[in-house]
Amino acid sequence: MKKLLEIYKKSLKPLIIEELADVYVFRVLGFMIAYPLRKTRISPNYITILSGLTGIMTGLFYARGDYSGLVLGTLFLIITNVFDCADGQLARLTQRTSRMGKTLDGFVDFITYHAVFLGIAYHLYIRYWFPWTIFIYAFISIWVMFLHIFYFDHFKNEYISYCLPDYNEKSEDVEKLKQRFKKKKEEGFIPGTLAFFYLGFYTIQYFVTQFAYPSDYRGYTTEYGEKKKPTAKAIRKYDKEMRRFVRLWTFFGATSHLTVIKLLALFNLPQYILHINSIFYTLALIVLVIYQRRSLVRIKKIISAR
Repeated sequence: MKKLLEIYKKSLKPLIIEELADVYVFRVLGFMIAYPLRKTRISPNYITILSGLTGIMTGLFYARGDYSGLVLGTLFLIITNVFDCADGQLARLTQRTSRMGKTLDGFVDFITYHAVFLGIAYHLYIRYWFPWTIFIYAFISIWVMFLHIFYFDHFKNEYISYCLPDYNEKSEDVEKLKQRFKKKKEEGFIPGTLAFFYLGFYTIQYFVTQFAYPSDYRGYTTEYGEKKKPTAKAIRKYDKEMRRFVRLWTFFGATSHLTVIKLLALFNLPQYILHINSIFYTLALIVLVIYQRRSLVRIKKIISAR
């Protein structure tokens, strides 16, 4: 049992960047899939594709417009979450993590989120006679969710780059990704498309996260570069300052958004899903960005004193 627990821990990301629902529910279930597959030739990418298919099924069931559709859609959304965890866990257990896998995972998530929210919008349209503008509201909800994902991913990766340098996920340089995209285009349509999607994600992320930065703070990778390294004392101070914000961002990650959707759907309250995702989460984002910006002012002083 102790050995199994150790293997499970190896399948996880660092706990500081994991969402609670993932650690205690979805990664436990995902491990039940990843563990027996770790000695097979099955690629984590196959599980990622399965996640996309169940994500689309979620949207289709939500779009039925009745309570049974909400229940079945939620069941498929839970399965989607489990597959979304299992692919990364299998990749970590077999040491097959890659940019391509991460990009495919992000692309599939993109499709899933649209399927879920548009399915909910269509459900409201045919069941409660909401006007057609509900679909615009759905797209707003989707992009509010993406804003949270951009910020969470960005500050998570900066924290990793600074405090957990041995972990494979780190901040990405947009200019380097542009060069990589040019090379991948020559390898074929699929590698080029995935590289384009990866570049697009980090390009948008770079611009939207600038609102959280003080004017004179340029971020970890720019401040220190690849050759210069922060002192151990600076790392400890950064960790102390930033740890609580990274933990806060985990409460607004993709799993947290989808968990709220599952609960409201099961309680037959789909009419509140878009309101919570577009209004409550927007207000939460504004508050988090303001406090994150204040924290980065303090972190800038730590960097200047190195």
